[in-house]
Amino acid sequence: MVTFKPNLPLYVIADVHLGGGSAATEDLFDSFIETLKPENNALLILGDLFEIWTGDDVRSPLTQKVADTLKSLSQTGTAIYFVHGNRDFLLKDDYAKSAGMVLLDEPLIISETLPQTGFIHGDSLCTGDEAFQRFRQKSRSPDWQHRILGLPRFLRQGLGKWARWRSRQHGRRTIQQQPTIADVSPQEVARFMEQHGLVRLVHGHTHRLAVHQDPAGPGTQRWVLGDWHQGAGSVLMITQSNISMHTIEITPSGQVKWSAPVQPLAH
Repeated sequence: MVTFKPNLPLYVIADVHLGGGSAATEDLFDSFIETLKPENNALLILGDLFEIWTGDDVRSPLTQKVADTLKSLSQTGTAIYFVHGNRDFLLKDDYAKSAGMVLLDEPLIISETLPQTGFIHGDSLCTGDEAFQRFRQKSRSPDWQHRILGLPRFLRQGLGKWARWRSRQHGRRTIQQQPTIADVSPQEVARFMEQHGLVRLVHGHTHRLAVHQDPAGPGTQRWVLGDWHQGAGSVLMITQSNISMHTIEITPSGQVKWSAPVQPLAH
């Protein structure tokens, strides 16, 4: 558990999947970052900023542009924090430094806030998908990552494409045959929140935008960020006195349009 004290407002995003083929999403990301300048604020990226990551030494015009965009934001006073997702867990210090980001391990907990709020990517909560959890445990091993990053770049890129294809096939079969295991396990959510004393948990990964009431007892909440696709996304914002989650989209004029706050689900 990592406790941190970011400047507020804190903006939280997840599952942007840059490099996934949507130019509109890339435009929205650029425009959203511009809206944060210049403020004394913070940005937390809860993983899967990129569709795939096969090493800091595998750069593209897009990844360099994103690094430059984020670095420029950090130089205006915005602290940028990054938590690994299940697609960019190989992102390391070299790229983070070039992008002005601070890498942090999950779970994160904001200090000196009530109610106590924790942040994770969310893939660890999907315990029903045993095959994925086995791969997750292996792929987070420093030894495994060292071996993979020691492979030639062309081989890592090929393995990355194969892994994404295999993941999509696994996801389709899972949704068709056992749709419930593609989401978080309610029992794991409750266990995790109780273990860390959380009243509020924020995560991404499942792409199921919602605010859930009472996941770990009365008064607790689970805030789930949606993914970014085709010029639309979601952002959670925490201020000194409020928390709210919004969908955003890019307008024809290139402006970022925010929705009204997402309302909690009735259970």
